[in-house]
Formats: sequence, structure tokens, C-alpha cells
Amino acid sequence: MSTWNKKTRVLIVDDNESDRLILRSMLIAIGFAEIHEAEDGVMAESKINISAQIKQPFEIVFVDWMMPKLNGLKLLQHIRADKTNLGMIVFMTTSKTQHDAVTDAAKAGVNEYMIKPLTLDLLRTKIEKHFAPEKKAK
Repeated sequence: MSTWNKKTRVLIVDDNESDRLILRSMLIAIGFAEIHEAEDGVMAESKINISAQIKQPFEIVFVDWMMPKLNGLKLLQHIRADKTNLGMIVFMTTSKTQHDAVTDAAKAGVNEYMIKPLTLDLLRTKIEKHFAPEKKAK
């Protein structure tokens, strides 16, 4: 049984509305209910900061790489630079398959790098990997 619940706060950051809708539908299908969205990195950064200030931080953030205003890699770097986000799990969801992109995301502190289009089984497996009891106990 998964350790997340309907109250686990999730943020989807993607400039493509249909990609946000697809990911939201998959997350609902595997048991998430507290799902928020941002259409670019600047909006996401604002939502992340506000959620931390009100003591309701996001536990999982899905970040698209290619977005206007603030791309996913820069957003990831900003998230990791802020100590209030230490426990945040960040998934990069992108169509970028280049080795350099994967390496850059790993260096920036991404938890998982997933190539679009995502499948429900892959999404569930990647999330369960980070919510396994032995991971949470550390």
C-alpha cells in the first residue's frame, strides 16, 4: 500500500495545459487529491513560497523543462537552493532525451527524470520509490 494519501500536496508545473490535465488525471487515478498547477516557473516559485509560508508545503513537484519565463532546470535550481524545500520531491517531466539534459538535472538535484509521454504504471512506480517506508524513515 502506498504511503501517500489524499492530503499529500502536489504541484504540476507545465506550460502545456493538456500535459497538466493528463498528469492531473493520472495522479487522481493513483490516489492524489491535493493537486495544484502552475503554467510557468515564475508562477510555480510563487506558489511554492506561499505554501511554505502558510506551513502547507508541496511534497511533490512535477516540473516540465521547457517553459517560458523560468525553465524547469532553473526552477529546480531555485527549489534546491531554498532550505525550506529540503524534503520536496522533484520530478522532471520532459521530452528532452539528451544525455546532457539528464546530467544537468541530476546535478541540480532532481529526484527523477521522466520522458514524456508518461504512463500510469511508470508514474506510480516512480512515486512509490520515493514514498517507500525505508525512504521516509531517513
